[in-house]
Amino acid sequence: MVKGMRRRDDSGLTLIELILVVLVLPVVVGGMAIFVGGVLQADKSVSGSVSGSASVQSTLQPFFADVQASNAITTDSSLGCGPLAGVLSIEVPSGVVTYALAPDGSTYDLLRYYCAGASTANATSVTAVAKGIRPRA
Repeated sequence: MVKGMRRRDDSGLTLIELILVVLVLPVVVGGMAIFVGGVLQADKSVSGSVSGSASVQSTLQPFFADVQASNAITTDSSLGCGPLAGVLSIEVPSGVVTYALAPDGSTYDLLRYYCAGASTANATSVTAVAKGIRPRA
């Protein structure tokens, strides 16, 4: 071997290999970032849907209980309970439950009136089931 010449070994990267890695790596990482961002966005929308579903379910829970305990269900507002014309009246063993829409500015509140016994003139209790309902255009 000539003095001053070094022996070539395979322990490093060539300049071409290094340039290829530097050019390809951002493309791969960018694609992965877009994929992960899409998955996280989908997770947010599913989470929001589940949250909204739970909210609706908890809002309707008193209604489900009233319907299950009902003797009769009617839309005749003369049989209702409370001061407002009811959307729906439900006769339960202990009295009458009426669901009515009460105007609140440009929106409505869904109220649950309960009248104990046979008297439907005065509500024993009033509960706001939902607030800020917007009418369909």
